[in-house]
Amino acid sequence: MALEHGIYTREIDTAGFSMVSVDTAIPFIVGTAPINMKDTKNVNNVVFCNNLAEFTEAFGSSNNLMDYTLVQAAKVYFTLYGVGPVFMVNVLDPKKHASAVITEEVAVTDKKAVIETEGILQNTLKVTNKASSAELVKGTDYYVSYDEDGYVEIYLVNEADIKVEYKKLDPSKVTKEDIIGGVDPVTYDRKGLELIHEAFVKYRKTVGVVMAPGYSHLSDVIAVMETKTKNISGAFQAHAIIDCPADKKYKEIPEWKNSLNIVDEDIIGTYGLVRLGDEYYYQSLHLGALMASVDNKAGGVPSESPSNKNYKMDGLFIKTADGFEKINLDLTQANYLNENGIVTALNFVNGWTSWGNYNTCYPSRTDIKDSYVPVKRMFKWAANTLILSTWQFIDRKFTNVLRDSINMTVEDWLKTLTGNHLYDAKIELREESNSLTDMQKGKFTWHIDFSPILPFQAGVYELEYNLNDITNYYFK
Repeated sequence: MALEHGIYTREIDTAGFSMVSVDTAIPFIVGTAPINMKDTKNVNNVVFCNNLAEFTEAFGSSNNLMDYTLVQAAKVYFTLYGVGPVFMVNVLDPKKHASAVITEEVAVTDKKAVIETEGILQNTLKVTNKASSAELVKGTDYYVSYDEDGYVEIYLVNEADIKVEYKKLDPSKVTKEDIIGGVDPVTYDRKGLELIHEAFVKYRKTVGVVMAPGYSHLSDVIAVMETKTKNISGAFQAHAIIDCPADKKYKEIPEWKNSLNIVDEDIIGTYGLVRLGDEYYYQSLHLGALMASVDNKAGGVPSESPSNKNYKMDGLFIKTADGFEKINLDLTQANYLNENGIVTALNFVNGWTSWGNYNTCYPSRTDIKDSYVPVKRMFKWAANTLILSTWQFIDRKFTNVLRDSINMTVEDWLKTLTGNHLYDAKIELREESNSLTDMQKGKFTWHIDFSPILPFQAGVYELEYNLNDITNYYFK
């Protein structure tokens, strides 16, 4: 070692460290989008959208919210509730989900024609002169764009009557298998719900909620969604929000739920389609966006239940053979769904609100940790936070200094949550929880007491007539 003569400085690692802030309710939504308007290769790819402009740039736009479920999701999150960001996966593939060739004549006015059909794939469009049957050349004889309704506009260089041939997207051809996805055996590319494992890797953001509107009432889709809430990217946890079948009466829901064995602490079930104005929406999307809004108001901590918070809606509906039928659940009927582990919408004292605090495991499992939506979400959020915050120490020498640093920082973090989000909490590295065998493997286990505050679900006021008040009123 060289001789030191003079004044020197050196840096020492801080004893504590900062806990990582984890997003609580970023949704991972698998569905369909009008990608004919944008990049038709944007299929089975995780896209992270912070706002409506980014979504439109990636997927296009449409007024057809029921066929294009990702457009519906974008409207609910970005426009109605003003929350984000969102992970989006489009599974609508022009190579698989398109119509046969359609041929039709189109009226031309002032060298302009509009094909009033959504989903037209421009690369399949063929324009011919009706009189001569000669095929016109794009970029020379005509130009193409989309209008605000997603219709193709054709601008002709020379006035002429035309015929057109084209293929168009067909969302009805998307199946539950497309939503579920999997891993391609040849390319190993992920598809559908399987892409959830790429969200954090690509964007360094954790998924909070998993949804597949329009398909999440199907038993095998539900099963995969529930599986995907665990061990995301090998580490993280999330919740799934599903929609009960839109064509069932409320009394039929418990039997449907039990027959499909939907008794999971990782799933929130919703009943009823939400209407706002002339549009109908899957309630799962509204609940997901409402959860994000409530979390934001609580500083990003998911301790507050979304129940009895306002939905952006003006009616609750179910599907019928003739269209949609309005339903008006009273408090007793809504509570019947709640006691069977289903969230619905209720129009009562506060207007239209979400109504229900339980995950689908209720009432078959009543463990507070699993049955209450906000409690289970707090456990998942805490787990994700601990993983991201302490991952930096993996494979370091586990000295007493490092042990104390972890204990001190996590304990301080838990104290910031106590009182407003938790009843109490503490962390311990217990000797009895750490066997010599585990320690030889470099494995150490902390015990954390973690008690989220429960929702005020029911209040009781006992009213009694005190007869002594009569005498006291007159003679005292």
